Amino acid sequence: MTGKHSRLEELDLSGNKLYGHVPPELGTCTSLQHLNLSNNFFTGFIPSTLVNCSLLTFLDLSSNLVSFFRSWGSCQIFEWFYPFNHKELQAPQEFGIYKNNFRSPTPREFSLLRRLQFLWVYENLLLGDFPAEFGNMSMLQEIDVSVNNLIGRFPEEIGTLKSLTFIDAAHNNFSGTVPASLGNLSSLQT
Repeated sequence: MTGKHSRLEELDLSGNKLYGHVPPELGTCTSLQHLNLSNNFFTGFIPSTLVNCSLLTFLDLSSNLVSFFRSWGSCQIFEWFYPFNHKELQAPQEFGIYKNNFRSPTPREFSLLRRLQFLWVYENLLLGDFPAEFGNMSMLQEIDVSVNNLIGRFPEEIGTLKSLTFIDAAHNNFSGTVPASLGNLSSLQT
């Protein structure tokens, strides 16, 4: 991919046998709204150039081997979301990164994506607690963190998400009681 592809609005390359790194040149597709690279063999980091796709509302990188973290000593930088937060872009509304074998704490930086409506991070190796900061994602409608290694209490703050219709946190290692605040979720479907 070379040059600017300013008119490309949707790119679906899912279900192929593509491998290597996600091309940083995708950042030249400044009108891109829908990017589906799921079910391939991509590795490495998500290129930070994707922040140039300021209209991007759907991003699916599930069933690949991509990562979001770069380790610098003992410090981990959530590489890709940092620019979205600081450029105040529209940012994705739908984000799928399930089945990627991430082995890391659940990124609190997801909560910076205030417009996020759908977050699917199931079947990874996410560790640690379920961040209370997720309670700040007021537009969130669906979240799936199932089949990970999450521990501790299930956050009371999730009960503030009035738009939430679906949550799956099965097959983790939560402890304690179910937060009473979940009873406030009138849109939650069973």
